[in-house]
Amino acid sequence: MAKLHSIGSGKPGSARRRGHPISREAQLLLDVPAAYGGRGAWLDRRSWPQLQRLLERCREDLALYHGTTPGKAAARLLARIDPPGGGRRRCFLAGLFDWNGELCAVVDVTRREPDDGDWWLGLILVRPDLRGRGIGADVVQALEQWVRAEGGRAIFVAVQRRNLPALHFARRTGFVLEGETSNAPSGAGKVDLLVRWVA
Repeated sequence: MAKLHSIGSGKPGSARRRGHPISREAQLLLDVPAAYGGRGAWLDRRSWPQLQRLLERCREDLALYHGTTPGKAAARLLARIDPPGGGRRRCFLAGLFDWNGELCAVVDVTRREPDDGDWWLGLILVRPDLRGRGIGADVVQALEQWVRAEGGRAIFVAVQRRNLPALHFARRTGFVLEGETSNAPSGAGKVDLLVRWVA
């Protein structure tokens, strides 16, 4: 099994090993940027500056996602990461870096506990200048392989109906409508629950 890496600055050589074993399939998610000369890494709280810059560039997407500011969104994403040490990881935050070492995409994934085979894709956010190159679709494909290898049965995603680009992306990458979710934040409007079956 490969070891989980985390990254702080996004500079080559700044990855450090941590004691969380992770499957070879999970590494597929981090290998997505290789197609455009980049690399992937698991993010931690040292990633705040890079994550903050990416979210600033995606401000309009965040407003559609759940109406928050980039600073609050970065804090929320980083706060969800499981602390080092002990037990099986549940929350993952992957960063995809370009050839210059700049964070260009972020992926937020949760394995539901108790583990019933359901995984949640919380967010895929790609820097605007890199959209349309298939990065998001590659992420979903890699995530499916990882979830299947872990014995998962489905990947769920909740998307606001007013967020038409995200709904289109979800459908184009194999998610189908499961229903309407009641767990939406206040003010979010109607939120569709979509699923991609992997088993």
